[in-house]
Amino acid sequence: MTTFVLVHGGWHGGWSWRRVAPLLQADNEVHAPTLTGLGDRSYLARPDTGLAVHVEDVIAVLELDDLRDKAGGIMPDPETAMDGWAVTDPADRAWVRPRLRAQPFHTMSDPLPPHRLPDLSRTYIHCTIKPGPDRFTGFAATAREDPSWRFDELAAGHDAMVTAPAELAALLRR
Repeated sequence: MTTFVLVHGGWHGGWSWRRVAPLLQADNEVHAPTLTGLGDRSYLARPDTGLAVHVEDVIAVLELDDLRDKAGGIMPDPETAMDGWAVTDPADRAWVRPRLRAQPFHTMSDPLPPHRLPDLSRTYIHCTIKPGPDRFTGFAATAREDPSWRFDELAAGHDAMVTAPAELAALLRR
């Protein structure tokens, strides 16, 4: 059995993994926390909410759920954001639109804290369908070249957990 801690991206929440989690849960343990200031925790956003807080959110899940041993805000126009994330199906857009929340500003500008980062396996899945410039090319190249990361590509948009849940779950299971 594998334990997955699925961490959502900007403007989302744990809700965004709802289509992937059930596909993994049959034979794995799955956690999809919502980071401070987003999703169902959007009321906790403060001007100083930053990357360090989000790292602490994930570490708290690892510690409180005993997983460690097992292995200001910005809100884009939702339509423009979903276009950029390649969410094109009207039903998917209708599901995502009301759930988006402002992204705490400092999560985009804070440096990664140098302490308390657990030594866990890491997977980078580069979603290759981009309606515009691929802002993740540099991150993907770094992960591909770093032997501490497992690297995969998926022919889906940035919100693969919404648009390609079965394919994403299959990659995560490998």
